[in-house]
Amino acid sequence: MGQIPTIKPDLRYDYTATLIKDGLYIIGGATPDGKTPNYPFLFLDISIPFDTKQLKWHDLSNLSKNDIVPSHKSAAAIKGGADNNTLFLYGGMNLENNTMSLVCTLNNLSWDTPKINGTPPNGKLFMTPVIDYNGSSSQSYWSSNPSELEVLRQHNTELEAKVAELEVFRQRNTELEVEKAKLEEVWRSRVTLQEKKLPSLKTRMRGSGRN
Repeated sequence: MGQIPTIKPDLRYDYTATLIKDGLYIIGGATPDGKTPNYPFLFLDISIPFDTKQLKWHDLSNLSKNDIVPSHKSAAAIKGGADNNTLFLYGGMNLENNTMSLVCTLNNLSWDTPKINGTPPNGKLFMTPVIDYNGSSSQSYWSSNPSELEVLRQHNTELEAKVAELEVFRQRNTELEVEKAKLEEVWRSRVTLQEKKLPSLKTRMRGSGRN
C-alpha cells in the first residue's frame, strides 16, 4: 500500500468512516457542490503517530474503479465477519447513475458482493449500523433512518407549521391594526366633539366674568 503524504482530499460530506484494527477507511461522499470528490477511497494508518494538520493518507481509490463500488454518498459502513476484518458497505445514493449493489464487502483490499438472505431494510440512505461482538462471532444490525424524501417531507411539514404560525401572527397583527384604527377614530371623535363645545364654553365663561 503506497503512502502519498502530499495528497489533499477534497472537502466532502455524507461519506462513511470505518475503523478496522489500526486503520481508518473513508469511503464515498460528495463535495459541497454534489460532485464526486478526488480520492473517494482513503485509508489512514493510526498505528503510528500522526499530525492532524498534515495527515498522511493512503489513496485506495483504484480499488473502487469498477462496477462494484461506484461514486456514491449517504451509505453506511461497519466492520464484521471473521475476526471483524471485513468492511461491509450498505446502500447509498449513486452519484453517476451507475448500478450499485445493496451490500458490498471489502476484505484484504478486495471488493466483493456477497449473497444476502432474508428481507433487507426498506431504506438504503442514512442508515445507522451497529455491531455486537461476542467472542469470535459478530452480528451486524442495521436501523433505517428516514430516507431523503422523508427528510424533505419532514422539513416541508416543519416549514408549513412555521408558515401557519406566521399566518396567525399576521392575522393577529391585522386585528390589532383594526383595533388601533377604531381607538384612533374614537379619539378623533372625542377631540372633534370637544372642539365643537369649546366656543360655547368660552362664551359662557366670558358671560360669567361680566356678571
